[in-house]
Amino acid sequence: MQDSMKTTTVLKYHQFLSSRYLTKGKNMKTEMCVIFAVLMISALASACRPNETTKNRKRCDKVCFIDELLCAPKDSAQKCFCKPGYLRLAYDFRAPCVLPKDCIKCGKNQEYLMCGPACREYCGMPEDEICQGECMQGCFCKEGYVLRSKDSDECILRSECPPIYYS
Repeated sequence: MQDSMKTTTVLKYHQFLSSRYLTKGKNMKTEMCVIFAVLMISALASACRPNETTKNRKRCDKVCFIDELLCAPKDSAQKCFCKPGYLRLAYDFRAPCVLPKDCIKCGKNQEYLMCGPACREYCGMPEDEICQGECMQGCFCKEGYVLRSKDSDECILRSECPPIYYS
């Protein structure tokens, strides 16, 4: 439920309680403020993002392009999971839940990796180029393929790289 919808729901509940108690001639302003604050805090604290729900007994999500489930330990604070029919866009609970048709599509000769190289090989890449960084999640050239150039997204066989001429 979106924050604006939650706020509207909480306000309607507040109005319902107010009308119920005020019609009986009771002054419940203080109690109503407390009830309203508790409801507002609990509504915001339990907020799941779009396409998420707290109703998931397995505490696991399917992930785009990955056969492995993303599961939360029983003692973790993770309480929002993808609704049925949705998948995590990446192997991370911070990633949004999307329909299978909205999963990232890797290009020709590419595959999706949870932990791919921080530096991607490309035609003409100097052998002594220093590459630092942690692995990254995303689309990478399949084994035996490299990027056509440093600024390209096209993966070609290493043997198809154009010859490099040094002057």
